[in-house]
Amino acid sequence: MRASSLVLLLCTLAPAATAGLISSLSPQDRHYMECEASVNAAGESHTNQAKAWGDCLARAKAMGFDEVLPDLLGRVALAEAFAEADKQGLSSNARDELVFRRMATEEDARFPYPTLAATMRSYLISSEGRSRFSAYRDLTLRWLPSDSLKAAGKDHVNDILRKHIEDANFRWAAHGSSAGADADVVLLAQFSATPLAPEGDSFRPVLRVQYEVKASKVDLKSRGKQMEGFTAQAIGRGATIEEAQENALNDVAQQTGAAVLHRVIQEAFRPRNLSQ
Repeated sequence: MRASSLVLLLCTLAPAATAGLISSLSPQDRHYMECEASVNAAGESHTNQAKAWGDCLARAKAMGFDEVLPDLLGRVALAEAFAEADKQGLSSNARDELVFRRMATEEDARFPYPTLAATMRSYLISSEGRSRFSAYRDLTLRWLPSDSLKAAGKDHVNDILRKHIEDANFRWAAHGSSAGADADVVLLAQFSATPLAPEGDSFRPVLRVQYEVKASKVDLKSRGKQMEGFTAQAIGRGATIEEAQENALNDVAQQTGAAVLHRVIQEAFRPRNLSQ
């Protein structure tokens, strides 16, 4: 997910500061924000939204905006899946399965966590959903030691991650606890923080920090299988460094949750399992 903290921040800034901040954005970030505006203008029709996201994806490819391609691929895939579900008049359970099947085929996409979590919550209401994901519901994360994690507060980082994981009706277990020892999904990851130069004008600078969670592997213990790791990276912005850090942490936690759930969905709905 891109720029969520930026969008919230823009709503709080004075017009002059907002203009300065937007002008300092990279062309790729500006393109993504323009895409969101065009999708909002498309209304509530998933078909229209899919077309708008598809047009944005085509323009990004033509302009060589590789950084935003995974996010746009994810947006297109979700919009097209929801549009197809509308066309077929599917039930909510069948719609959720169609969405997850589409996600399982997308290797290079990144998905917006709020939509992913809401779809997962909806699907897990059903007995079919609970059965399909029963082997993946308990997650834990083992951190590699780092000064950045210590400075950010390991317990606070874990609390934010737990909040977002549980928002998708999955369960978060603290590593080292009895529940963590029995967790279905185990991440081995490293946390890093990088201060960035401020944005905006000198009268009201916008402070920035970059947080990164780099998972070397995702261990599906219940399946005796390891899936490819990932890197979640977010830039937090704020009027204070504390606000920037909190925004970065929430964004990187959502990206981490989305990456883990994407891998779980790929395993649960991989083509060889679609008949199950």
